[in-house]
Parts: sequence; C-alpha cells; structure tokens
Amino acid sequence: MTSGIMVYASDAVAGGNCMSGSREWAKAHGLDFRAFMREGIPIETLRALECPLADRACDAAEARAAREAGQ
Repeated sequence: MTSGIMVYASDAVAGGNCMSGSREWAKAHGLDFRAFMREGIPIETLRALECPLADRACDAAEARAAREAGQ
C-alpha cells in the first residue's frame, strides 16, 4: 500500500539539505534529479534507501502533506 506522498527536491531543502547537495545525492542513488524537482519521487522509494538524507526529506514531505491536508 502506498501513502500517495511524493517527495520533491524542495522537501529535501526543507529537511536541511542544500539544493546542490541534493542533486549530487540523487545522482549517487541513481535518481533523476529533474524528475525529483518536477514530479517528485514516491516516499516509499526514498524510505527504502534507509538513508538519513532521504529520511529528512521524507519527514519534511510528510509534514508538508499534513499541513496541506489541514487546509
């Protein structure tokens, strides 16, 4: 089952990662950074990486989704 939450590069920045570092991180993990910016990556994909940088981005995405749901 999926949550439907997409993680964007902006979530990585909100989680404390810089944009250039996020670009390098995505490349190192075989992720399409442009897609990460435009379309996002499913949160489950990033959680499966078991990476602290990914976890911070996912945490920020979950907080964003919770805020959006509360509007």
